[in-house]
Amino acid sequence: MAFRQQAQEGLGLLKEAIIGYVRAHTEGVRHAQLVEDLALKCDFEGSGNNYLSYSVLGLLQKEGKVESVKIGRDRMFKATVKPK
Repeated sequence: MAFRQQAQEGLGLLKEAIIGYVRAHTEGVRHAQLVEDLALKCDFEGSGNNYLSYSVLGLLQKEGKVESVKIGRDRMFKATVKPK
């Protein structure tokens, strides 16, 4: 299997897991909660920026599956597309 294909399959699995998690939280979910619950916390040289989860959420927003809503000081992510 080619490396690119493996990466795209892995990305697909991450997207499915994240959209499923967001759909299960109809009130919306904070990024920190999603990272903690799905064990996606970044561990690169002590950095806690969690670029991977932000990148996947950004892709899901581009696809119209997730929206970001500012509520007070928090940014909440909510599903925009219902499961089939």
